[in-house]
Amino acid sequence: MRAERHLQGPADGADVTILGGCPVCDGDLAVRIAGGRARGFCARCSRLSEPRIIREGERIHVIHPAAALA
Repeated sequence: MRAERHLQGPADGADVTILGGCPVCDGDLAVRIAGGRARGFCARCSRLSEPRIIREGERIHVIHPAAALA
């Protein structure tokens, strides 16, 4: 699991950008949080994702669950 270090945008807002947050290509991951769900998009590799967002006080953890196991 990767730890996302750079988070830009409001912690409780609808849109954030995680610098180097794409688990595939390390591109910037644009995340929209709405209705208790998060959706992510990487402009570099065009990957769509559904990351899990967990809050601990002022910290935010972004988890990319595995889509498949080999």
